[in-house]
Amino acid sequence: MIMTNKLILKAIKDQRMKIDNFSKSCLFQTSYNIRIAKVLLSFRGKAVSVDLEKKKQINLEPKNYVICRSLERIKLDNSINVILGGKSDLINKGLLIINGVTIDPSFEGYLEFGIFNASEKIIKLKYKDKFLKAVFFDISDVLYEQDWLPKKEQDKWKLRNIDAFALKKMSSIFYQSG
Repeated sequence: MIMTNKLILKAIKDQRMKIDNFSKSCLFQTSYNIRIAKVLLSFRGKAVSVDLEKKKQINLEPKNYVICRSLERIKLDNSINVILGGKSDLINKGLLIINGVTIDPSFEGYLEFGIFNASEKIIKLKYKDKFLKAVFFDISDVLYEQDWLPKKEQDKWKLRNIDAFALKKMSSIFYQSG
């Protein structure tokens, strides 16, 4: 089931998930916007990390690519799955966001994503700019016991079934809304 803003806040309160550096200004009806904190640039053949909190912004030259790290650090329990996508307003600027499509249950850490400037203009990347949209899914109803298996095997099956059922459930939601 897709989680509304009310359910996202409840899951945080119930400690089913945690979002470090959470901001209510990033929370929408059915999503949360992920912001940029650090950028990894390639400069004269070497990788250079830029902390945007200190530098405030960098210029992304046309036809160039950077790897970014989120400001938010996310921790999920095994009943929440997330689908990620680039924010639609970035397309108008000529930016392509390259990222993994999902955050698996039980994930803990920062998100990394790529940004490619496909335009002919220099684009400024600023600290706390919103780049990714995260849609949260409560998949707790797909957790079930494999009673006929020994306890060790039940745990393995739970993890396998979370992914299979969650993907099936999420894809059916997208096809219904399309």
